[in-house]
Amino acid sequence: MPLKSGLTILGSNSSIPNFNRMCTSHIFQVENSLYMIDCGEGTQLQLTKFGISRNKIKAIFISHFHGDHLYGLPGLLTSYMHFSRTEPLLIVGPKGLKKWLDCTFEISQAYFDFEIEILETDTKVGTEVYKDDKVRVETFELFHRIPTQGYVFTELEKELKIRKEKISEYQLSVDEIIKLKRGETIDREEISIKPEDACFPKERPGKYVFMSDTIPLESIPESCMDANLLYHEATYLHDMKEKAIERGHSTSIHAALTAQKANARQLILGHFSSRYLETDPFLAEAKTVFDNTFLAEDGQFYPLHFNDHHL
Repeated sequence: MPLKSGLTILGSNSSIPNFNRMCTSHIFQVENSLYMIDCGEGTQLQLTKFGISRNKIKAIFISHFHGDHLYGLPGLLTSYMHFSRTEPLLIVGPKGLKKWLDCTFEISQAYFDFEIEILETDTKVGTEVYKDDKVRVETFELFHRIPTQGYVFTELEKELKIRKEKISEYQLSVDEIIKLKRGETIDREEISIKPEDACFPKERPGKYVFMSDTIPLESIPESCMDANLLYHEATYLHDMKEKAIERGHSTSIHAALTAQKANARQLILGHFSSRYLETDPFLAEAKTVFDNTFLAEDGQFYPLHFNDHHL
């Protein structure tokens, strides 16, 4: 995987793996730190297929307890016995997650050589559930057939990056480079060097929002606004909008309208029903409302920042 911020889709289908599309799982990456969102059936296979190290996953975030988002988790966790994991692992999910995992591991007599911390949440109350030196993660309520939550991943502000040619131009010392990267001004007798004189422009922290599974939201949580990447489920095409709502899902048009309301920069459609062999019609529909829309494809990497790569 490239060492930059972005999203890798491990599975883009809905309840049943089909047409080379596996069940829902995402890897969100900030540089060399990886975070998993949902862990449907086949997730281990996808990690191996796409060359993603499971030992680099720092935390796992579960949206709800339907099998296509969860049933790959016990297998992934027990696989760590074969990969010599020693780092602690945080798993976040709705209330009931600990009971389900404890029951599974008690019956199978699984054991672990690393610490597993489980954080259970109230899906109706959006809250910060994780923070490290790279990213902050918040939850928000989604509306499905069972308690469900979405996730907002926001990059923390990074140090400024020095322009290499400015190091020689200003004869910068190591200490001066460190100060400039922190946003401090260097005062010399003959000149003052401001961060903007030697550094690239500051990049706005990126934001990735995960919305699956859900009917269309009536109002957009403030935390979800202005995302670089918005992933929204599109289980059905819009001619099946009544069935979508009845089943607690959305259509491609619903997803596009949500992206529009949320002022997202890019929309990624996923969670396609197995009734659809081809997914291009989803893209065509969504683009009538929100042009900057892309299809989730298993194994595809979607950069968080436009200047990294245009999709």
